[in-house]
Amino acid sequence: MKKLTQIGALFCLLAFAGCATNRAVYNTLASVKATTDTAVSGYFDMVAKQQASIKGVPAVARAYDTFEVAFGFAIQMAQFNTNTVAPPSVVITSSEVLTAIIAAKGVK
Repeated sequence: MKKLTQIGALFCLLAFAGCATNRAVYNTLASVKATTDTAVSGYFDMVAKQQASIKGVPAVARAYDTFEVAFGFAIQMAQFNTNTVAPPSVVITSSEVLTAIIAAKGVK
């Protein structure tokens, strides 16, 4: 079930990171970072407005910290070129952040 949720989150990540033009669609480091940061900011805004439980914050924060480490290594390997295609480690950790947010929204 956890794997299915991660696959669903990854699908959402890929769907929202695409573009409407005819050029090739791929996930750059910049697009994965922007998607993940937007999701985390949105979740924390919901917590601040008491629309989501604070109980999920530690899990989301841990997942985001893991993503940040993977992103940091990837950006160094790409020589700080954010237009480089995101490696699987970054996409996977991003999907784990999204999965943690989905799970945290369900916590009461």
